[in-house]
Amino acid sequence: MSYDLLVFDPKSAPRDEDDFFEWLEEEDVGEPSDGEDGESPKGLPENLNAFYNLLRMTFPPMNGPHANHDDANSPMITDYYLGKYTIDMGFSWDVADIARRAVIEAAIETGVGFYSSSDDDGVAFDRNDLNKMER
Repeated sequence: MSYDLLVFDPKSAPRDEDDFFEWLEEEDVGEPSDGEDGESPKGLPENLNAFYNLLRMTFPPMNGPHANHDDANSPMITDYYLGKYTIDMGFSWDVADIARRAVIEAAIETGVGFYSSSDDDGVAFDRNDLNKMER
């Protein structure tokens, strides 16, 4: 079991909470950005691509073209699933607090939305909301 966080392209996501959760469940949101495996950033919107490139420097991908198998035993290794308008990430619980903070910081910097599926509040935030959050 992992600590799961998700970021999304706020231009593609509905603002209404119920609509947002329906949108997440739609098949086209979950399709890989590259049309094949969900591990390549090819085809991601520019803001999600910038987010991925920023975050993978601290939290290297477990699989895909940017995986470094020398990092395989690192607690920072992260399971990324790159959707059409989303990036779903699975972190080790050992680094959950660090990961949450890093994801929020990178989301603010790149202008993507943030959703914490592993936290009790489970609320989606856009850039304006994230800027108000304690970091």
